[in-house]
Amino acid sequence: MYLRSLEKLLNLKIRLLLPGHGPAIHDPYEKIKEYLDHRRMREQEVLRFLREGCDALSSIAAGIYAEVPAPLRSAGQLSVEAHLIKLIREGRVYKKEERYFVKDD
Repeated sequence: MYLRSLEKLLNLKIRLLLPGHGPAIHDPYEKIKEYLDHRRMREQEVLRFLREGCDALSSIAAGIYAEVPAPLRSAGQLSVEAHLIKLIREGRVYKKEERYFVKDD
């Protein structure tokens, strides 16, 4: 849903983004594309960890956010969970109990 919302923004005539924190963004299309690229890259990381046998939400997040201080990792875990939910809805990943698996291509 987040990615679709960002993609929809690319079709609007936008001159300025005013984020909830930080300065105004005067090149909105470049920033939106940056957000999209980052989310897609993160999704690929989630899939890579799953393919390597890392099947628990907490361990995927710990691997991806290894450089992030432990108190901040809970936000990263929520992000990983959102990616897993998206991948499940797309039929690319499935969940069995508390473990996640990539569906065979």
